[in-house]
Amino acid sequence: MDEAPPEEAEPLAQLALASSRHLSALGPAPAPVRDAGHSRESRGRGERVGSRLCVDGPRGMSLHAATAVKARQRSALERLLCYVLRPPVVPARVRWRDDGMVELSLSRPWSNGTRCFLFTPLAFIGRLVPLIPAPGTHDVRYHGVFAPNARWRREVVAMAPGPSDSSSSCDRGGGSAETEAGTGPRAGRTSRRIPWSELLKRTFGLELLRCARCGGKRQILAVITDLEAARSILKHLGLPQTPPSPPQQRAPPQAEMDLC
Repeated sequence: MDEAPPEEAEPLAQLALASSRHLSALGPAPAPVRDAGHSRESRGRGERVGSRLCVDGPRGMSLHAATAVKARQRSALERLLCYVLRPPVVPARVRWRDDGMVELSLSRPWSNGTRCFLFTPLAFIGRLVPLIPAPGTHDVRYHGVFAPNARWRREVVAMAPGPSDSSSSCDRGGGSAETEAGTGPRAGRTSRRIPWSELLKRTFGLELLRCARCGGKRQILAVITDLEAARSILKHLGLPQTPPSPPQQRAPPQAEMDLC
C-alpha cells in the first residue's frame, strides 16, 4: 500500500476509502496476472485514451462519457441502464485456487495483457464489504431535475405523453393491475413504465399472467382486499387460508472461516 486510509475512521469507512483508492486495507494489494509478451509498464485501458469524453485517472480510476442515447430510443436506453446496473462482481469469474489465493478474472484482457487479479482471501473480503448496501439507505439517488423536489421533475419523468401503439411492450402499460387488465380508469392511456408482470418476468423468470394449463394470457378480474372475502374464496378453492409461517432463524452453517 502506498497510502493508507486514516486510522481514526470507522472500520467500514477505512475499507471503503481503501477500495476507492485501489488499495488493500486487509493484506497485500491484488497482484495482476498478465499474458506473456506484454510490458508491465504499459497502460491498463489504452483503448480509451484520446477521446475527449473518456479519461483515465491514477490508480485505475476512469470516466467514460462517450455513450449517448437519442430521444425515444427506449431499447437503447434499457441496454445502457442494464450495463450501469450490472453487478460489481460476477460469481462465475471468481475462483478459489489450489494455492489458497482468490482469482478474479476480467471480462476481457486489458491492453497491457492483464487478464485477472489474485487476492488473499482476507483482502478479497475487504474489497467486497464496501459493496454491501448499508441498512436503511437508498441504493439509488436522483439528482438535478430527477430529484424528488425538483421543479421540473414532472416535465421529464413518466407523466409525459407515452409512445405510439407501434412501440414495444416495454414502453406500454401502467404499474397497476387495473391498468394492465384494461378495465381501470386509466385504460386506453399509455405510460413509459414497464408493467409489473414484465418486471417479474425479467427479474425472476416468472410469467404470472400466462396460464400454466392452456398457455393463454390470464385476465385480471378483480383485486380482493377484504380479508373475509379472500378467505372464503380460498376455502372454496381448497387452498390454505393462512399465510405460511416464516422459517425459524438459525446460525450460519459455518461459524468461522479459515482465512489464514
